[in-house]
Amino acid sequence: MRSSQLLFVIGTMFAFAATMTFSLPGLGQQIKGLVKGVPIKVPILGTATWYGQQSRGSCGWWSKDSDYVVALSHDLPYNKHCGKYVVVNYLGKHIRAKVSDTCMGCDPPHIDLSRGAFAKLSNGNYNLGKLDVLWKFDD
Repeated sequence: MRSSQLLFVIGTMFAFAATMTFSLPGLGQQIKGLVKGVPIKVPILGTATWYGQQSRGSCGWWSKDSDYVVALSHDLPYNKHCGKYVVVNYLGKHIRAKVSDTCMGCDPPHIDLSRGAFAKLSNGNYNLGKLDVLWKFDD
């Protein structure tokens, strides 16, 4: 087995373990806490997609595609989180992204990353389309 295949298998095992760990009863309550605007301290298992910065974000400022920014679900009180940071983890890589926009098509565990942030996590492979990530608010 080549080292790249071995790394893929190990990464898949960690992703599976993370799924098992964070699919515990009570996670729904934690996500509801997020909806009420209370930042939770534990990572959330969610999906990350990417989007281009083509206009001013709902938080009121412009960002470039290369900036590490994130759009939160429209179901979250994004205005309470504008300017705060989230840490996003994917297969041993992590980024820190600034909340700057709203994702109208995202459920609360789903986040939308700038092209730059998504590229850092996916080794520039936009064709993946979405990533299963762990993310949390950074204090």
